[in-house]
Amino acid sequence: MVAMNGTIMSGARVPYAVARDGYFFSSLAQVHPRFRTPSVAIIVQAVLAIILLLLGGNFRQLFSLTIFSEWLFYMISGSTIFVFRCVVRYNHQSQYDSGSQLMVTHMH
Repeated sequence: MVAMNGTIMSGARVPYAVARDGYFFSSLAQVHPRFRTPSVAIIVQAVLAIILLLLGGNFRQLFSLTIFSEWLFYMISGSTIFVFRCVVRYNHQSQYDSGSQLMVTHMH
């Protein structure tokens, strides 16, 4: 239950931040005037959770979907070091050497 609380509290802030930067639906960037929270993003997250609960099967299926999604996004996040390293290499010389970082990333 503790981990779920952290996911609920932070889950709506990602679409809010992406929408605020202009890369997602602008309505998700609205902030509640009194509480200063991303209220539209929280409501959308709640609606999506309810739909998954109603259409989803049992707990095992929802848990498998969650774990698969998390690992997919971990993989995407981890692979960005290679993309940014190539961009730095071709655009300009970096002041930091990330050779050891790439080795550790490959080992992971």
